This record gives sequence, C-alpha cells and structure tokens, in this order.
Amino acid sequence: MRRTEARAGDEYADVADTLNELRSLDEADPARSHLRDAAVERCLPLAEHIARRFRGRGESHEDLLQVARLGLVNAVDRFDPARGSDFVSFAVPTIMGEVRHHFRDAGWAMRVPRRMKDLHLEIGKAVSVLSQQFGRAPTAREIATELDLEVEV
Repeated sequence: MRRTEARAGDEYADVADTLNELRSLDEADPARSHLRDAAVERCLPLAEHIARRFRGRGESHEDLLQVARLGLVNAVDRFDPARGSDFVSFAVPTIMGEVRHHFRDAGWAMRVPRRMKDLHLEIGKAVSVLSQQFGRAPTAREIATELDLEVEV
C-alpha cells in the first residue's frame, strides 16, 4: 500500500465505527438517519477529491461532484463492516464506478442503449487484440467472429 493510501485509510478509520453502530440499530430507530448523515458528511472530502480527479473531461465540476456524492451515499449504504475491509477501500471504487458510469451514460451526443455502448467498448478491445495478433487492422468479419456476432449488411 502506498503511503498516501495508508493515510487516507487512517483518516477515515472512524467511519467504520460509525457504520458499525448504524448497522447495530433497529431499522425504525431515528438515530440511524443521523448516523448515516454523519458518515456521509464525514466523507464528503473523499467524494470531492475523486470528482477533481475527473476534471477536464467535458463535464462540469458541479455535475461530477454530484455524481461522486451519489457514489458516496451508495458506498455508505452498501458497506458491510463484517466483511473485514476498511471503508475507504470499499468507498473509492464505488464512487469512481459511479463517476465512470456517468461518463459512459452521459458522454454520448445522442441517446444510445447501454447494450450498444457496452458493445462499442467490446469492439474497441477486440480491435486492439486482433490488430496486435494480425499486425494489421482487423476486418468487420474478423471482429464479429472474435465477439461471436453476425455481420449485418
């Protein structure tokens, strides 16, 4: 583990304790909402940091911050202290995944079904692999064969 990651994990060590306490309370207990809010507020700088990492990619900082904060809320709601990992190790990939999904879903000029976006990514990977393998750009048929798809004319 890098030194900065160790410090970040130590900096938020108290969040796991808060989430442990949250999980121990009854669903109807009004203190749950207070503890959840406290955990989210405590980690807002983490969401801010992640949003800044994605700056300059065509999205406003406010939008990125909002998406990163949504990822933080998801991380707080989904974190299971019984699994043994610290909160930051769980939260960072969760928040970054939410930001990446935002770019994937919002980065197209027109509404494209998610399956087509995923296929676009698969095609890109297949082209890279096949180009390396063949030493030239692959044909549409070769890409389709690699992905087990049919070529439509």
